[in-house]
Amino acid sequence: MVKWYDSGYMKQVELQCRKGFTIVELVIVIAVIGVLAALTMVAYTSAQRNSNDAAIRADLKTIGGQIQTFIASELRVPTSSADLTSIRMKPTKNSYGAHYVAGGLNYNFLYCYNATTLDFTLVAASKTGNVYKYSDGTREGTGPLVTYLTTCSNNGMSTSTAMW
Repeated sequence: MVKWYDSGYMKQVELQCRKGFTIVELVIVIAVIGVLAALTMVAYTSAQRNSNDAAIRADLKTIGGQIQTFIASELRVPTSSADLTSIRMKPTKNSYGAHYVAGGLNYNFLYCYNATTLDFTLVAASKTGNVYKYSDGTREGTGPLVTYLTTCSNNGMSTSTAMW
């Protein structure tokens, strides 16, 4: 407490020192923290979505190259789970979304092949709902999940294997 004398009236005036914050100041600080947290979450979510999509594109390129190597050495496409195991595919499993149903189970990666022409197509769906396709050494993104790419017959292939 500070005391002084007002010269006009010669009376003692007391000022009290303020301790703590007012409720308005606290509400403003909480609002600013909330806005910053919201902006951070939007940026984090966007970065996570982009990294999931990039991982799937990289997986398709790697697995497609491994299948092409298998075809070059064996002169046939991989047709069995033993063939696919021998390729030693190591996908980034946390990036995929389960969008394909086969035998009552959900899968997120589709391997289609034509044993006669030695053609194959890989179709994978991201957690974001984007579908990516790898065929004949080229990779393409198809944007949002669309059903016309989720079956092998729609990709010109006769046989499919749903994986992961």
